[in-house]
Amino acid sequence: MLNLIFEIRNFGSLNILSDKTGITLDRLKSLSDELSEATMLEVQKLSSVLKMSVEFLTSENEKYENLNFLFRKSFHDKRGDALANRFSHLVGNSFEIMEEQHIDYSLLRSMMGARENSYENAFRLANQFRYIMGDEKGLSPLVNLPQIVTEKLNCILYVTDLGKDIDGASAVVEGIPFIFLSPRFKPRMLFTLAHELGHILNHHSLESDFALYDSNLNAMSRTTNLDESFANAFASNLLLPETGVGVALKKIGDIFKIKNEHLGDIEILYLSRIYGVSFEVAAMRCEDLTLLPQGGAKSLYNHIKVNHHNPEQRAKQLNLPERPQINFPQVSPNLTKLAIEKIRKGTISLGKASEILSIPISHIMNQNL
Repeated sequence: MLNLIFEIRNFGSLNILSDKTGITLDRLKSLSDELSEATMLEVQKLSSVLKMSVEFLTSENEKYENLNFLFRKSFHDKRGDALANRFSHLVGNSFEIMEEQHIDYSLLRSMMGARENSYENAFRLANQFRYIMGDEKGLSPLVNLPQIVTEKLNCILYVTDLGKDIDGASAVVEGIPFIFLSPRFKPRMLFTLAHELGHILNHHSLESDFALYDSNLNAMSRTTNLDESFANAFASNLLLPETGVGVALKKIGDIFKIKNEHLGDIEILYLSRIYGVSFEVAAMRCEDLTLLPQGGAKSLYNHIKVNHHNPEQRAKQLNLPERPQINFPQVSPNLTKLAIEKIRKGTISLGKASEILSIPISHIMNQNL
């Protein structure tokens, strides 16, 4: 089946597609039912609206159908159809760039395989990750996690609009690990990235295809789902190591001359800025470490909302230091580099690379083409 037919059938509303492309509803139905073939002009119009390349839409691609089925299995309702198409398109395009490339996943493999959803394993795996990355003492912020994931572990990372309900997704397809993030408040994205990394290390295998998505990750609530509970615990331990939290809170107490034994919003707000996470994540981590009583994190958060609108506003009022910079690439730099190599060899054009990666030509040219 042509990818074009597949995309038309799964767009959601042919009426909307007709309005956006200017192609009549009857004509779209005819194309969808394979009663006629699309003209090049129609393909170009559909390419523009669907944001998919002409070459992709006009190719026979059994692999794409298999990809679509893989992602569709992760969703339990119709809203997942468009997202499954989106994921399949991004993965399919990545394969087009990575074909005949050998990628070293030995570092990633060294941390995979436990498949145990206990808190102890989450703690062990987070500490192992930090040790391998050179932070044996467990003190340093991991605001460079996007770079570690893409440049050292060689995961393919996409920051792309997944809709208001989906925060992130992870997958392994033909031995290649993928992570997808919705653009959000960057400290929230950092936690989602660590959460998806937890899924890849503990729930995926590079030997079998697998995909899952995470909707509305709420740092202030606890889940009964064992896989999700593990991923949350791993992310919290990774981004806020127990030793580092203890050292940071002591220094914060010294700075503000705080003698109260109980933590307040000032300490947690400062802690969240040191480690690049949201107030909610930092507060829940303190609760997990019994530095706050059960329910204390939510109580502090609600107090801030009522009196200061939100944690960031409260931090500004306290004149706390600025947050550290967290840089999320729209597309993995390793994928962009492979595209540049192909451009230099003349196997694809600059425009084609831009189309495949869904990034502006200027972005590729800025990579020292």
